Amino acid sequence: MLNKKNLIRVVILSFLFLVISNVINEDNLISDFRTFFGITIIILLLILFFLRKDFLTKPTYITGLFFFIILYFLEFHLTLKDQRNYSSKPKGFVKQVCGSSFVNKENLNIYPLGGISFKKINFLNSENLATDSSINDRYGFKNENSIWDLSSFDYIFLGDSFTWGADVESSDGFANLHAQKYPKTLNLSCPGSGPLIQYGIFREYITKLKPRNVLWIYFSNDLRKDLPSEVKNYGNYLNKNFDQKLTKKQNIIDDLIFKQLNIKTEENPQSLLNQFFSFVKLTNLRGHLFSFSFKKESFIIYKKILENVNNEVQSWNGNLHVILIRHPKSFSNLISDNDEKSYYKYLINNLSEKINIIDFISSIYSEDYRELYSNRRGHFNIEGNQIFHEFLVKSVLNY
Repeated sequence: MLNKKNLIRVVILSFLFLVISNVINEDNLISDFRTFFGITIIILLLILFFLRKDFLTKPTYITGLFFFIILYFLEFHLTLKDQRNYSSKPKGFVKQVCGSSFVNKENLNIYPLGGISFKKINFLNSENLATDSSINDRYGFKNENSIWDLSSFDYIFLGDSFTWGADVESSDGFANLHAQKYPKTLNLSCPGSGPLIQYGIFREYITKLKPRNVLWIYFSNDLRKDLPSEVKNYGNYLNKNFDQKLTKKQNIIDDLIFKQLNIKTEENPQSLLNQFFSFVKLTNLRGHLFSFSFKKESFIIYKKILENVNNEVQSWNGNLHVILIRHPKSFSNLISDNDEKSYYKYLINNLSEKINIIDFISSIYSEDYRELYSNRRGHFNIEGNQIFHEFLVKSVLNY
């Protein structure tokens, strides 16, 4: 007969198998921290499993129940926080639509990388909660259109919303600060873009310009979320002979974006049923602690991309610099901090020694990292953009 004490052992055994299956997962083995953390949990569960039966008394049950109440209280708090962030989004904004908006679109004749040319983009300045705006250049990127008339470039930026300059005035983003100091600077970043879309931008636009320096900004979403979603429609760029000739098709790109997307429509929140299952599975809490992993398959693709880019850039005597930016959530607790560090360590140790890899956060120990990010949406604030730009200049010039 299955009494209460045996039931607890069944529950412990179930958790034990669950933890073991996660520890031996190839993607989790990438992380030294996750391996250590998982083995520690396994040992604790084995100790509980083999404890004497008289230890499993009423106080033990109460302690276990209290532990689960704390877990779900934290999940409830994080869920409410996410809902407040969603409901507080300003209305009437015109977002920058780039390749990331087409990762789930099927059977298109072309797949855009940049946005709509000469389009006015309205976005939130999180520093003062005011509206700011910028006008796209001839290829749908965030530059003065006249910059394309230059015969040569010293610096070209590639990245996502961090590099695009989200949440601050246009002049305060680190790529814009760089352009103010070094006029031959071009920013080909787009919000939501990952390594494959950025590689496409490199192939379609940058190889024609042959800049002295390509500054590729890496963020923790790139391999975990962005690259896997891009493989289906943008994976053709892994073929060196693939070329959409997008510089000659901007009118088609503009029409396609207008037809395919209502650029003023915000994403709908989760349904109540999905929210319930998400709550039961402690999705927000687990994501808050362990949200920085990536699959080994994604890393292999990313490594191939960077090696191809590095070889191409070196063919015209240029330099590729890959700069790592960490997620602001990782600084909220020791678990998430060590989790992200372990994956960044894997990146640095396993990418080619021929590529200049620069770890931003590990190089500025004197700073309070959290002070560099906006409290509202997690991008760099004005101070963060300034410090990152100063760091960037020193790192690239000393290379």
